[in-house]
Amino acid sequence: MDFKKTYITSDLHLEHRNVIKYCNRPYEFSWEDVAKMNEDILKQFDELPAGSTIINLGDIALNSSLTFDKLKSFVDRMKSNDKKLWLVLGNHDREMNQRIKDLRRFKTPYDLFIALGFDRVFPYPILLENKYLLSHEPVYLKPGNNLVNLYGHTHDCDIPEDYFCHEVENFAMMERVQKEGITQQTNIDVDCDAISDPNKVVELSNYKNMCWDKHHRILKFNEIIE
Repeated sequence: MDFKKTYITSDLHLEHRNVIKYCNRPYEFSWEDVAKMNEDILKQFDELPAGSTIINLGDIALNSSLTFDKLKSFVDRMKSNDKKLWLVLGNHDREMNQRIKDLRRFKTPYDLFIALGFDRVFPYPILLENKYLLSHEPVYLKPGNNLVNLYGHTHDCDIPEDYFCHEVENFAMMERVQKEGITQQTNIDVDCDAISDPNKVVELSNYKNMCWDKHHRILKFNEIIE
């Protein structure tokens, strides 16, 4: 994989008015400004080089009145100039085909996002170069390992070292890690029954937040890993 032509982001939350309030995005809390927010984010995709690959770590859009055609227009614009789109499904992506009326004809979120035009769709975290673990929700990594978890989900907040010592929002992702055999890596712990554990502190150097709300831009992959 050519990291010089690869970009990464997460949690765009297109069409989501409440994200303006929750994440202090620089817009008014109005539908008019939601359109401005969408446009500002999509312009960043316009400016990426032709032929590049963009990895999104989940939560593309959120609005109960979304339609397939509206989503398709977003994806088509992201893919302009022969760009490739990868998606690691986020918690909102995994529910979209069930919760939104116009999308219920798709049996699985995978079917939906492939139909929208994503080139690769992953319902589970992916491991690149045996070093970079790309996930939506953060994954617990045992201290002392050499993996780096590039994660989304937490928006403008980096995880604290005791993140996994408390109950956290969504661990459906953990089951997918287990099913896909990524747990063959002995330094990844996906014990779903014991995920809230006061002893599960992490080394923050193993974690990097990829969310749009953290950086307000799409990140170049080779800048992250240098």
